Amino acid sequence: MPRGDIKMDLFEKVKKELSKKRYEHCLGVANLARELALKLGEDGEKAYTAGMLHDIAKELSSDTMFELCEKYGIIPDDVEKKNPGLLHGPVGAEILRENGVRDTDILNAVRYHTVGRAEMSTLEKIIYLADMVEPSRTYPEAVRLRQLARSDFDEAFLRCLMYTTEYNMKKYRLIHVSTIEAWNSELMRRDKY
Repeated sequence: MPRGDIKMDLFEKVKKELSKKRYEHCLGVANLARELALKLGEDGEKAYTAGMLHDIAKELSSDTMFELCEKYGIIPDDVEKKNPGLLHGPVGAEILRENGVRDTDILNAVRYHTVGRAEMSTLEKIIYLADMVEPSRTYPEAVRLRQLARSDFDEAFLRCLMYTTEYNMKKYRLIHVSTIEAWNSELMRRDKY
């Protein structure tokens, strides 16, 4: 967990630099993440912090995103080159590290909230799910998944992965291999294969 002053400085940075709508989204993610974390026996403060900071790089231009990738040694894959918005997770994690965040759990939750990965931690799953279904997300599936997350978090997470994949397929969009790896890993972990 970052020291209190670092955390507050970063919260202020998010409030100042993001649009009002994006900032409100971050608040929604943070509050839902804390609620889910406490329900699952996880650290609510870490979840809140990761939720508040998860989109710190979301509104950067593609050019800026690629410049920061070069600065931080992030090598975009082919899917990320075609969809640089996916890089806001890894770039955001590096911005946080550069600004004093040392908590690996928070950094990984921010890093992997866009596409997931195999063997995600509970906090990583919480931020991934909360990002998709926080209260300002009002599309029907978000409402259903938010309700499900409160009663069966594991099933809600799996359905979030499914929904993301199906949605992108129906729109003929690229699907990041890490999302597929998250899906396969979760099925194997739950012995559903």
